Amino acid sequence: MSFRQEYLSCHLEIESCLHADAGQYKVTLENSLGTSSGTINVKVVGLPGPCKDIVASEITKSSCKVSWDPPNYDGGSPVLHYVLQRREAGRRTYVNMMSGENKVSWPVKDLIPNGEYYFRVKAVNKIGGGEYLELRNPVIAEDQKQRPDPPLDVETHNPTSKTITLTWKPPMYDGGCKIMGYVLEMMMKGDENFTRCNDFLVPVLSYTVRNLREGKQYQFRVRAENAAGVSDPSRSTPMVKASDAVETPKVFLSGSLQSGMSIKRGAEIRLDANISGSPYPQITWYRNDVVIRPEAMKKRPEKPIVKKKEVKKEEKKEVKEGEKKEVKEGEVEAPAAETPTAEPAHDEPEEELPDYPTLQERLTIHDKTRGESSCIVRDTIRGDHGVYTIKVENDHGIASATCEVNVLDAPGPAINFRFEEIRKNSVICKWDPPMDDGGSEILNYTLERKDNSKVEIGWITVTSTLRGCRYPVTKLIEKKEYIFRVTAENKFGPGPPCISKPIIAKNPFDPPEAPEKPEIDGITANSMLVTWEVPNDMGSPILGYWVERREINSTHWTRVNRVILEDTELNVEGLLEGLTYIFRVAAENQAGPGKFSIPSDPMTCQDPILPPGPPFPRILDTTESSIDVEWDAPASNGGGDILGYHVDKTLAGTNDWSRSTERPWKTRAFTVYGVR
Repeated sequence: MSFRQEYLSCHLEIESCLHADAGQYKVTLENSLGTSSGTINVKVVGLPGPCKDIVASEITKSSCKVSWDPPNYDGGSPVLHYVLQRREAGRRTYVNMMSGENKVSWPVKDLIPNGEYYFRVKAVNKIGGGEYLELRNPVIAEDQKQRPDPPLDVETHNPTSKTITLTWKPPMYDGGCKIMGYVLEMMMKGDENFTRCNDFLVPVLSYTVRNLREGKQYQFRVRAENAAGVSDPSRSTPMVKASDAVETPKVFLSGSLQSGMSIKRGAEIRLDANISGSPYPQITWYRNDVVIRPEAMKKRPEKPIVKKKEVKKEEKKEVKEGEKKEVKEGEVEAPAAETPTAEPAHDEPEEELPDYPTLQERLTIHDKTRGESSCIVRDTIRGDHGVYTIKVENDHGIASATCEVNVLDAPGPAINFRFEEIRKNSVICKWDPPMDDGGSEILNYTLERKDNSKVEIGWITVTSTLRGCRYPVTKLIEKKEYIFRVTAENKFGPGPPCISKPIIAKNPFDPPEAPEKPEIDGITANSMLVTWEVPNDMGSPILGYWVERREINSTHWTRVNRVILEDTELNVEGLLEGLTYIFRVAAENQAGPGKFSIPSDPMTCQDPILPPGPPFPRILDTTESSIDVEWDAPASNGGGDILGYHVDKTLAGTNDWSRSTERPWKTRAFTVYGVR
């Protein structure tokens, strides 16, 4: 700066003036007469100064807002506009975000999530642009974390003398980050401040406050917490008293269980129940009205090896024919003195003690969670089916719920295997359905038989498509011993067999006795009528008779009837006239034909001889002491030659006849003496 004074003027010169040189300059003249002064305003025109207080706000993962204040010095000329630039961290080049706008804030968009950005801004007047002002810290493109809003709808439930359960809803706004948990606060009536209830954040929307003082009233509120901090408290609940409510117990099974449950063997029984009541009720599970409780698994011995029993042939005792007992219809005859033969192990294993874990050993009951109880049975078997009941009880009442569980499996064995109409070649097998059908309809039965005298011969299927419980078995061998077994089957497979007692294929009664000696009547030249009496039927009704004949000089008996005869007489035709025949008869019942009767008396095949017809007499001559009589032969000789005639006389008018011939008279003329 330099100052120069002349006679009529003065000069002040400032070289390379700055913004600070601008202002009001004053010059003062002074002499003996006084002073005089004048002012002049000096304005320095140049570039504007740097902007002030640049900040980034409203930061998200794709945008932000950059704001600043105008420079303190505009360079002596109004600021025309601003230039906003950005650069990515790690790069040197800036990119214009805004230019030509006279605004002191600008929304920046299209940021890369989690990217770091630097921003700078400068003011521009008519002289040019001023110095850039750069944001000191980079902006990270991410949603900003803020404290969440308070939780909503805080409510109290199930107050007891020691506990109260709180529930609430999440805040409307989580602050831009995940809610980490909730802080619960309570205040007893009469206190001035809330105290925290939980030591750790509660991650769920409910919490049971414990260790309350019975009979006291409490107020509760909840705060939400995220990474940015803890929210303001929610609205406080109304005062609630810590005391046990008077509520009768209630229990409900899941909706699908109310109509029952059906599962296959091996599946899991799971019964879930919801429980309420105050005080909290005691829970008991039942099956078929018997209490069930879990038990520890017991150790069981290893399964024994089942061996085949061997029976030596010489140890078998034969049953004498005379010792055989009569077997009536419907009974089964077993060998009385014969040792039973062993069966292969895979057919008839020896009976063993049950080694399957009991229901209690497979049972689990979960009732630790208040308001819930579950009954679980693993690895189910058919015997687990039944009615399951849960009973809950407190001081104010009892409630229960039931579910009928059906474990579907193969049926049990048929029962009451028996025989009817035992015959030498057939038998009718009957049985009753299984007591347990496995929970499914019986589809069919499989009937098998086995020759019980031969161990090496296995079971032979008689039928496998039988729907009923009765089947006639045929083609048995007489006097052989058989055993039978029947297996019921449903859609889940066949069940265990029901094995019969041994049976001997023989008739339960003997053939009928022989009839008495037959009688022969009605003999003609080619036929005879044979009759006989009904013999003893030996316990089985007689079905009919067989008749045989033999010529007296022959040794061969010939069957007369081709089909069995039900009557006790038979007219035998086709005989030869003049031959002599004998006959015998045998009766037949279900056991077969019996013995023949003793033969009838021999009879000759000829027409029967009847008395001849009357002759036709006439008088030839008379004397005082005699009468000559002559006659014609009768019209019928009765089927035989006339051997002679007899002449009888009587006095006229009387009926007192007397024989005149002493023996049959050969001729047809005779003289009667001794007449008057």
